[in-house]
Amino acid sequence: MSAARPILIALLLATFGTAGAADDPVSVGERIYREGVLPSGARLQALVRSDVPLAGTQVACVSCHRRSALGSSEGGFLVPPIAGPQLFAPRTSALHDSYTGKGGTTVERPAYDPGSLGRALRTGIDPGGRTLEPVMPRYDLGEDEVAALAAYLATFTETPDPGVTDTEIHFATLITPGASDAQREGLLQVLETFIRDKNAGTRLEQRRVANAPYHKRWQYGAYRHWVLHPWTLEGAPESWPAQLEKLYREQPVFAVVGGVGGGAWEPVHRFCEAQQLPCLLPHTPVPPQAADGDFYSVYLSRGAGLEAAALALYLGRQKPAPEPVVQVFRDTAEGRLAAESFRRGLEAAGLPPPVEHRLTAEDTLDPSFWQAVMSEEHPAALVAWLPAADLQALADTPPGDTRLFLSATTAPDFGRLSPGAWGERLYVVDPYRPLADRHTAPRLKAWARQRGIAITDLPLQADTYFAAAVTGDALAHIRGNFSRDYFLERIEHMTDNMLDKSVYARLTLAPGQRYMAKSCTVWQVSQGPESAVTVTP
Repeated sequence: MSAARPILIALLLATFGTAGAADDPVSVGERIYREGVLPSGARLQALVRSDVPLAGTQVACVSCHRRSALGSSEGGFLVPPIAGPQLFAPRTSALHDSYTGKGGTTVERPAYDPGSLGRALRTGIDPGGRTLEPVMPRYDLGEDEVAALAAYLATFTETPDPGVTDTEIHFATLITPGASDAQREGLLQVLETFIRDKNAGTRLEQRRVANAPYHKRWQYGAYRHWVLHPWTLEGAPESWPAQLEKLYREQPVFAVVGGVGGGAWEPVHRFCEAQQLPCLLPHTPVPPQAADGDFYSVYLSRGAGLEAAALALYLGRQKPAPEPVVQVFRDTAEGRLAAESFRRGLEAAGLPPPVEHRLTAEDTLDPSFWQAVMSEEHPAALVAWLPAADLQALADTPPGDTRLFLSATTAPDFGRLSPGAWGERLYVVDPYRPLADRHTAPRLKAWARQRGIAITDLPLQADTYFAAAVTGDALAHIRGNFSRDYFLERIEHMTDNMLDKSVYARLTLAPGQRYMAKSCTVWQVSQGPESAVTVTP
């Protein structure tokens, strides 16, 4: 907290009171802002468009002005920033000196003070006497509550978040145990090349700041030299938090961009939430389940959990629904995630629970195992959350009336399992565009070809390129506000409009969402990708 902020907070509280002597006024204001809850525990009340009563989270300030308090836009309306540095100062528009020859500044509204803030919140009249838009709620707030809200807004600062200097912005990327050497190389080659290209143009971009037209200065002013720090974790997951704390202490970073690992990501997720450190789009097969209130970790999809939920919904729509359903999975983090999600999905679809075969690392899947499953259980649908190596013995097993469903994530090289005896009974659940139709990531492919980078792992390299690209686009639009919250809000705002969608058909991210991909396809191998059915659980 800067030296000026405690002074401002003290002045605000001295003017309006203490907002409940037993409570910290900043915490009271934060709860009003984020949750729409008053000190009494009652829900915040307001009218919108003069006559529409709303309450609680419906009119919480965060819903429009966002967590950063730096505003947004919605439905053609510009939501202005209300963080302390912007709210308690005059709002001006300035012409760039070199653009006009002499410069100039116009005051759009005077600075807010406690009195004018209360009037604006209750009546919709700003300090300049102008009426705010009718979509701005008119609140039922007492003076102490306004003081608490003002005290909270005064805690915001223009000081950059950790990892940013006047000339540099620092990023980390993470490699956890389970990632292969090839995956590490694929991740770092894309990131390091992207950043080298980015930095090659930074000096020219910074020159533009001095001579940009006033309507572009905000964009060019955010440029910094990017510095990448690969963070490699070792050992058991329970040791990762201490390793991460040491790495972060030695070199704070603004965000974690990309990453790769072969197992659970939960310790990384929890560390980033605790540090309020953005973690963007790691390539992990087992993304954690985001808890209520989690904000700083964003994933491309729910991994095998999304595939399993989509397949359960797909089967639930079949007439008649298949019965019995058998699922086979290894007792790994990824296998358990898929199995549990599939189990819940079948229950939600009104289907009986599946017959399950949970396999340990020591279990060998030979022809006799599959023959026993087929002859004893006669599955209508056999679901295998298994790598291709586990499926070889299944290739020549007579299918009978069974349909076989495989995961394109757990068995990315499923083509090694010849449709053979299965023919038209072999299906794939695919979170990406269908594997046989990978006319995807054209920008990555062209970019990699020009730089001599071989495409050895398309999903990983495409995910990493997308993570770097969305980071660059967001930084170009944060107007020099190096707030991690605002950075993530810009990513939420722009994901729909990104030209490159990695290997996914569509990626979206709305406020409160932490997973971009919302659907999968189920398609029949013998019919090719044109048979794909999109399912959104």
